[in-house]
Amino acid sequence: MKPCSALSSFRLLFRLAVPLMICALLGTAFFISEASAAPAQDRYAPFLGQRVHYTNQGTGPDAVVFIHGWSCDASFWQAQAQAVATGRRVLAVDLIGFGKSDAPQREYTQDLLAESVAAVLNDAGVRRAVLVGHSMGLAVSKRFMERHPGRAVGLFIVDGAYVDLPKDQMQVEGFKVLLNNPLAQTPDGWREFVRGFVAPMLVDSTPPAAREKVLASMLGTPRHVALSSMLNFLDPESWNNSPVNVPVKAVYATSQLEGQTPRPYLAKVFPQLSYEQWDNTGHFIMFDQSGRLTSAIKAFVHRVMP
Repeated sequence: MKPCSALSSFRLLFRLAVPLMICALLGTAFFISEASAAPAQDRYAPFLGQRVHYTNQGTGPDAVVFIHGWSCDASFWQAQAQAVATGRRVLAVDLIGFGKSDAPQREYTQDLLAESVAAVLNDAGVRRAVLVGHSMGLAVSKRFMERHPGRAVGLFIVDGAYVDLPKDQMQVEGFKVLLNNPLAQTPDGWREFVRGFVAPMLVDSTPPAAREKVLASMLGTPRHVALSSMLNFLDPESWNNSPVNVPVKAVYATSQLEGQTPRPYLAKVFPQLSYEQWDNTGHFIMFDQSGRLTSAIKAFVHRVMP
């Protein structure tokens, strides 16, 4: 099976069960500038002999922590982080292997990614956090909360990726076969896979500059990191339906759901769920409806961590 036809077969999985975190570096046209917000500072947390990069704005033991998804980095949250940082402390994390963080040759499991978030919070001296996770950032956030109960007081989900097992097991296995295809191991094959992966997640209103940044970010992630993290995301050992009982707000793009909804799965694992679907946006809500998303995040943070 050629990569293109295989990608078409699993398009529903991309859009609903596994919309695996495409992100982009925001151009200045998308930034929200608030003069009263503290300037972002680049910092590095030690982690297993490596460095995890994050940006810090403000001070204090409580923080809003932005977690990107697959093949993105902290900078794609710049518009939201700058706005939320007015009067609050904000961290934006480059998960280990991504962005400016070190990218050693190793397995990129969900546990590893979650612990790189913990390393950042420890380095920053953060006691309580509200997590904001996009796409695979949902899975990383849930894993973090399971491993570090009580540290996160709330979670804001932005078009999050998930696997609902055992219902999605056949799709997951088929997708793993696709990723293990020798063609995906070559530079040309990987570029074809990435381009096919991105296309369904954009909408007509996605700004051209954002489209270019999305693709550049995905292709710029080291292939060993991108492939390992995606395969480990699909590993059944990474998933369970144990509930995490903190306030959760989830915003999903109607265009990505194809008439289905993640609400039943999310309600099962997040008993305090508030759920919305938004029209006129693609997977990248932070680009397509930047101002609306920023306002929603600020309102949620004010409610759960006043």
